[in-house]
Amino acid sequence: MTRRPPGSLWNMTSVTHPGRLGPMDEDERRRRMCTGKERHKDRAAAEQAMRRAEWSGDRSGTPLRTYRCDYCDRWHLTSQSPR
Repeated sequence: MTRRPPGSLWNMTSVTHPGRLGPMDEDERRRRMCTGKERHKDRAAAEQAMRRAEWSGDRSGTPLRTYRCDYCDRWHLTSQSPR
């Protein structure tokens, strides 16, 4: 098995714990989840975007909520329930 340097895109699962993400991989996973999402400067801006999405019918009745992103420190919208 060829070992890749830590943080390499080819090293997405831990060698010692198959299926679990290692510390460097967790940061990469969070970055990828954040990339491509709309970023709102504060909760009020995110809630306004949420109301626009609900009002326009873009979400087809899927309930949305706002959350502060640990990676970028901005606010995003999600349809996932809180953990």
